[in-house]
Amino acid sequence: MIFVTCFEILKRVYLFFIDGYKTIVTSNSFVIMFITMGVNIFVTLYESKKGKELGSTFLIADAKHTKSDILASIAVIISLFFARKGYYLADPIVGIVITFFIARIGYEILKDASNVLVDTICMDTSAIKFVVNRLDGVKGCHDIRTRGSVHSTYLDLHVIVESDLSTEKSHAIADNIEKEIKKEFPSVVDIVVHIEPDSINH
Repeated sequence: MIFVTCFEILKRVYLFFIDGYKTIVTSNSFVIMFITMGVNIFVTLYESKKGKELGSTFLIADAKHTKSDILASIAVIISLFFARKGYYLADPIVGIVITFFIARIGYEILKDASNVLVDTICMDTSAIKFVVNRLDGVKGCHDIRTRGSVHSTYLDLHVIVESDLSTEKSHAIADNIEKEIKKEFPSVVDIVVHIEPDSINH
């Protein structure tokens, strides 16, 4: 939708140079644009805050989308100001400039979304290994994998324990690992711990 917005702006710029027109500016034009921009600023800040709190990639992406509307509003206000002064070329020039910024936001959203879809590593696995290896009963860990986003991360790892530990004690170690990881890394929402006896690693 953001790239569609860019296309529509550029189309209007093209039509300006082909057909030529004069922007009609009134006081209501400015009032409407400032109200629109104020609403969009509120929505952007609220969605961004809640997106980080809830770990919602969708809300964060939509906040960026709304941010593009703010940039568009600013561009319109600037062009209205200059058009009112008689500089009608300001409208298409500002349109071209703002298209670049809106397209950049669209690129950032696509990049973030693609990282989630292809399970890009979103946490420092060495930091996770440090936390796990210092816990009682843990002799080592490996095959640490993270997926999701930096605000909502899913994690699984393999942990080595003494080969003669009972199932109950092994389960207790796994529970402790989950507890410590979530304590140290609040963005982790789900953890899968694979327990391995030390004997299979020799």
